[in-house]
Amino acid sequence: MDSSQVRLINLIEKLSLYPQIVIRDNPEIFDTYKTSNIHNHGRYNFFVSNLLQINDCLTKINTNSGTVSFDKVGENQLVRENNKLKNELLSFNPWRKGPFKVLDIFIDSEWQSNMKWDRIKPHLPNLQDKNICDIGCSNGYYMFRCLEEKPKIIIGFEKVINYVFQFLALKKFAKNENNIFIVPDNFLKFSNNKTNFDLILMLGILYHLKHPNDFMNIVYNKMLSKSTLILETIISHTDQSLFFNKNERYAGMKNVHHILSEKNVIKILKDSGFKNIRCVDKAFTKTNEQRSTEWMGFESLENFLVDDNTTIEGLPAPLRAVFIAEKK
Repeated sequence: MDSSQVRLINLIEKLSLYPQIVIRDNPEIFDTYKTSNIHNHGRYNFFVSNLLQINDCLTKINTNSGTVSFDKVGENQLVRENNKLKNELLSFNPWRKGPFKVLDIFIDSEWQSNMKWDRIKPHLPNLQDKNICDIGCSNGYYMFRCLEEKPKIIIGFEKVINYVFQFLALKKFAKNENNIFIVPDNFLKFSNNKTNFDLILMLGILYHLKHPNDFMNIVYNKMLSKSTLILETIISHTDQSLFFNKNERYAGMKNVHHILSEKNVIKILKDSGFKNIRCVDKAFTKTNEQRSTEWMGFESLENFLVDDNTTIEGLPAPLRAVFIAEKK
């Protein structure tokens, strides 16, 4: 297949990432593969070519250690040499979320996302046979963790091309998991579609939103009755929220519009209609949780802190909080 001519939907079909009946029965998901702006990205053909080179095999997903491991099943599977597979996976850098292990290749991502998951997992509702959404899902680490709970369907939304192709590369080793999907587009474009959710994950998204109240109203309307929102975000250390101008950064991050106080986050959720809102966890982000690795070779948290308490911009270091809210 010529990578310069292939569309994302054709790639999904070519690689048999999902059975045809699954593609046919989920048009609201797979239609986005026809229209996504990802096709216009300058590295699109590069990523397609590298994805086509990965030889997959039958695996079983294991998450017992916190690493999402794709362990080979049987001894007679055709797999590329480890160094070739590693280079193919590295081509989708940077790997922000993880860790993963694909056969014998350990993907040491920037974030040790298992640490965040350990803070969230005790607060998960029963997810068996439920609809789950992950807004800004990156490469799907938290979606793969949700598979442990045997949900009906998991849909993640992600616009960044690297992360979409990371998910597709991992999905090549999880072809028997036909209830986990990535939508390569903005969650807002999905707001009029028929699927609503029992659980929405919104992790590290709120401070990137210019109009958080409007966004949370849409999130609320995409939730079923008796559903749960798990929202994780950076909060201020005081009752005062922080607001940023267009070119200002926080801990090196671009596109941060605000760091809200705990009470302001709760107010936004309450104004959107959520009930039983509570903050269940607070944790400072440390450099053992977020750091540069071979799989994310750029600067990371340690480069943006003066010390454990202060960012290079002279602001309080990141304090992350987990909020639970319910739609009755």
